[in-house]
Amino acid sequence: MNIRGKSALQLAAVLVASVAMARPALSETSQGHERLMIAPVSRTIDITGYDLSSTLGAQRVYRRIVSAAKALCFSSARKLQGVERARYERRHARPCFDEAVDGALAQVLASTGTDLERVAGLDRLDVAKLVASGY
Repeated sequence: MNIRGKSALQLAAVLVASVAMARPALSETSQGHERLMIAPVSRTIDITGYDLSSTLGAQRVYRRIVSAAKALCFSSARKLQGVERARYERRHARPCFDEAVDGALAQVLASTGTDLERVAGLDRLDVAKLVASGY
């Protein structure tokens, strides 16, 4: 489906994620729970002009969605090291990433009728360069 005729409002895939803003080191309370500040964030991706029925167009939009989700959800992990970083990525960044990508793909499907993940034929972990076994 060529989406050039749709309005910009219908063509924006919005990534919304609850990003856990990690402190320089995750600390644990006396009950053993991590203390994290959670902040909802969003990023709008304009998909105007992409032919989502073509593999190339779908792949470009899919890569933009995955890249934005990775940037939003994994940015706080850079402040951490070692086991703390791995724990944060497994518990917070990866679920945030999956939620953001799934939400954006659902919006594209609802507004265009295109299953972007199927048309693109890409794996989000490969595109994001995330190791599946680490999560």
